[in-house]
Amino acid sequence: MSYIVTSEATIAEIDSAATPRAFREVARLDITISSAEGQTLVTTTGSVEGTATASRIQPFVDTLRAESMDAAAEPTMPICGRDTVPPMHLVTLLPPVPHELREGVRWQRRYVYASCQGMIPVRVERTDSYLVTGRASQGSVAGGVMVTGASSFAYAGSGVEGQHNVRLTGAGSGHATLVLDPSAGRLVSGDAEINSEIDVTASGRTRRFSQRIVRTVRSQ
Repeated sequence: MSYIVTSEATIAEIDSAATPRAFREVARLDITISSAEGQTLVTTTGSVEGTATASRIQPFVDTLRAESMDAAAEPTMPICGRDTVPPMHLVTLLPPVPHELREGVRWQRRYVYASCQGMIPVRVERTDSYLVTGRASQGSVAGGVMVTGASSFAYAGSGVEGQHNVRLTGAGSGHATLVLDPSAGRLVSGDAEINSEIDVTASGRTRRFSQRIVRTVRSQ
């Protein structure tokens, strides 16, 4: 399976007249499923190109054991600036779903994963609530199932940036619409928006930021 993931973010300092900063990333993902030692492995490989990286293409790999997709184990924190963090983690790109996707079915999943905010590694705790709303609209894949999602986020991180010890905390919420193809067991498309408020404390001073991310996922 191959996907194009486009992410557009706007970050603005609250109670400041500074101009908001805008970022755009386009990721190309290839997803493969394989067996190893009796386990099912799901792996993404691909590259990210965006304004935040001065248009440099950054390759990445993300591997997940399908049997562990419901687990919320503590993640290994990346070294930001050295380790490449996937733009969309597998647990959020391919959420576990019930065996029967009939209209009205609800379920919930909790994830814990790592990300980077600039040079600061961030632990993200995310809870997603899903609802099957019916068949996909005309023009989508035949027999596709429409799913809506609501998410809550909690962020916590710390690190060194320049001469400063930096601490980051925050919270957010989001909503999404997914189209699934049950016959092929794949995600066809996804549209999501996440809004967060993040506090960044450095050298005893705390600044508050609002962050809005709009993300689209399209199968190729």
